Amino acid sequence: MKNKSIFGLVVASVCFSFPAGAARAAALNSGETFADSLSPSALARVELPAAALPAQPPVLPYNGDPFLYFLECRIVDAKFFVQPTIPESVQLLSGCMKRISKQYKVAAAARVLVTPWGGPGGGAQGSSLSGISITVSGKISAGNPVLRDLSASLRRRNNRLFGHYVLLSPSRTGSADLSDKGTNSIPASLRAAVKEAQRKELDDMGYFFGFDSYPAKTKLTKILADVIGYDEADINSDVFAMSSGDAAVRAFTRFLRAEAASEAEDTLPQSQIIAGSIRNVAAEAEKAFIGTQQFANVRLASHNRTEDGDMDYWLLIAQEKDGSFQVLNYTRNPY
Repeated sequence: MKNKSIFGLVVASVCFSFPAGAARAAALNSGETFADSLSPSALARVELPAAALPAQPPVLPYNGDPFLYFLECRIVDAKFFVQPTIPESVQLLSGCMKRISKQYKVAAAARVLVTPWGGPGGGAQGSSLSGISITVSGKISAGNPVLRDLSASLRRRNNRLFGHYVLLSPSRTGSADLSDKGTNSIPASLRAAVKEAQRKELDDMGYFFGFDSYPAKTKLTKILADVIGYDEADINSDVFAMSSGDAAVRAFTRFLRAEAASEAEDTLPQSQIIAGSIRNVAAEAEKAFIGTQQFANVRLASHNRTEDGDMDYWLLIAQEKDGSFQVLNYTRNPY
């Protein structure tokens, strides 16, 4: 390793020593990148005390901290003699983003965040580096815990990594189409409302809608576990409140309208778009589920956030007459 040395620290963290100023620039210009100097093979030579490396569980616990539990991500808690620059920090996060992408089945990436309104002294738009952007994209289901876990991890670190501000930016793709796992009695108008609500304005503010389908004989605990990210064995009455019938549907839509009303208090155009989309889903859900004979039964499972990093989960679980299930998910992640 050229002009760089890595030292294990006695405490439960890691300190890295880098040459400052011209010496570091010369090392990087010589053909070795900053990421090369902190490759897995290089980091493997660092001896860490056992206390610094908690055992990695096979499944993240609820409100898990992926930056702590994944070996590739633990570098975010390292201590540096010379603080990495923003571009260097983005390079340091590359291995962590790959692991998060694999674990949660999404596309996670770290990028340099620039000021959209221009740099200091009237510089050109995008001319000032202001932090790190972590983007999460792909087909993110309403129950995928990736946003919950990353949000909680960043909050525990005051939304800063390597001393730099971090913006978490979800960008979900996908549709409201239901898979062919039995009868599908969801009206086209409700599908269209949910698909319209899967737009950037709602994703950016942590509002997520989606559909899931399950075959007949699927256990309720399986459906709930998929949404909240628990193991099925951990689902119990303390996690979700349950109700059924038209009253359950009205409770679901009443909650959505309260969310829309709260968002509509902000006069910004995007807030009005969000509020309108949520109201539309509520209206179409009432038409689809109240007083209908299309379904054998409709149940509501709700979980309201109780602590930092938690999320709201509201599910309308409609059982078809053939025993299969259609699930309308609403998840709220208060970034």
